[in-house]
Amino acid sequence: MILEHIRDRKLKQLYQALTRSDFSGNYEDDYVLSVLYAMRCIDVCQSQQTVCREKDYVDLAKEIIRISDVSEENDFGEISIMSWTRALFDYMRQNEKAYKDIHRMNSYDLVKGVYEFVG
Repeated sequence: MILEHIRDRKLKQLYQALTRSDFSGNYEDDYVLSVLYAMRCIDVCQSQQTVCREKDYVDLAKEIIRISDVSEENDFGEISIMSWTRALFDYMRQNEKAYKDIHRMNSYDLVKGVYEFVG
């Protein structure tokens, strides 16, 4: 029980450091947490099909965040980061694209292409 309380306190401190939250619904930034979650989604999807190298995890996570942001701005609906990650992996595999190809693509065209694999 004591170790659990210590872990919980450290998790709250980490969260506050990453977001500068006051725990009253006010935070300055959640980008780092979003990228970390996208990296977790990549890691889960990698267990099913290898699409990217470990050194590209952070960059691919940023691309997933870009896809999610552009989709929200263009009314593609509310789609989870995990769904976008799975769809991106399918899109990359089917179209034989590597991270560098994804990075070079126009944001809207990338979202349209990946959107076909959501579902």
